[in-house]
Amino acid sequence: MEYYVVRLWEDVLALVSGAMEPVPPDLVGIAAEVAQEWPHLDTVETPEADATLTWHGAGYLYTGYLRIAPAVRLWRTVVGDDDTVTVAWRHEPDPEGVIEFTGPRTGRVTVPTSAFVAAVAELDRALLAAMDQRIAELAEFGAASDVRLDVEQLRRDHHERARRLPRALAHAPRTDWDAVRTGLRALLGRTP
Repeated sequence: MEYYVVRLWEDVLALVSGAMEPVPPDLVGIAAEVAQEWPHLDTVETPEADATLTWHGAGYLYTGYLRIAPAVRLWRTVVGDDDTVTVAWRHEPDPEGVIEFTGPRTGRVTVPTSAFVAAVAELDRALLAAMDQRIAELAEFGAASDVRLDVEQLRRDHHERARRLPRALAHAPRTDWDAVRTGLRALLGRTP
């Protein structure tokens, strides 16, 4: 299970880095399309179409490592003093009926951006603290005899991980919204 926790942490940080730029009001409806098939994606090859696909893709939480994974997308909106993050999901049932998603098949939750960032910071803090504890235990007691372990390199890697959230929060995407709008017209045949 640790693999999935770390992977989720990495993917959440990628979302913080790439999807926290506020979406213009006219594009919120497009941002809210979760796991919809966009026609003609492979037939339109323009910089504007690439800009659109890059922007839309940056809002997805990567879950491809899970079997029967939900599509989860988030976007940020700022209207006056109201600064929120919306998380929406869509989940298709397992055709074999083996794995069930415990939440509703579709849904949407909106929270203040400050609460979302605080939750990400708590995940980061808790994960890094647990990893720090494990490294300390390995340094004190060592690893199994058949495991080759460089504790100092592990500490350096851990120190680098501790710097990922501040870098993700500092990243400021500079989306060319006019290019995205043009790309949407080419990809979807419609204006936002």
